[in-house]
Amino acid sequence: MLRDSPFFKRYDLKTLNKFLKDGKPESFEKDEIVFLKDRVGIITYGSVHIISHSKGILTPYTEARHHQGKILGHDSDNGITTNSQNWIINYDHGTEILFFEKEVFEKLWQIQFLKVDRQIIEANIECNKLLHCLSDQSQYQIIYEDMQIRKFKPGELICRMSKRARLNHYYKSFYHDKTDDLMDEINHAKVE
Repeated sequence: MLRDSPFFKRYDLKTLNKFLKDGKPESFEKDEIVFLKDRVGIITYGSVHIISHSKGILTPYTEARHHQGKILGHDSDNGITTNSQNWIINYDHGTEILFFEKEVFEKLWQIQFLKVDRQIIEANIECNKLLHCLSDQSQYQIIYEDMQIRKFKPGELICRMSKRARLNHYYKSFYHDKTDDLMDEINHAKVE
């Protein structure tokens, strides 16, 4: 079940089996304060608010809202959940968080960097001024979970237009004729 959920889907089954035995799940009621107790947690169900008192103890404000797959207590979120002036408050009834000791989680965190194809994407994101401003946690979610790596054969069409795209309407007959001609050539070559 966790294999297909955010954060965990970036790992293979062997790695998950090795590390999940060290995780300790905890459930929280709505508006309950989540104490990390020098642990790192991954939200497996529900969401939490990170409330900050950095501008004043009497006027707290919501710094962030973390959902399933987000990491609590790790510096990869630019210190939002490790800041001593921020409180983590459960937002949904029955939120579940899987906690790891910091050393165990750090080993799990480092394993994701062993994928060479993802390292190439990470290097490109580091050079992108727009994406570079994201927290490490957000960048790694994009790299290791949200992006799909596909391998294409030479000559294979790798981009598609939406059916509603304007260019699709104008060039439809042109490309349709070209692909028909190409398919005829391929079929003719197979016959010979």
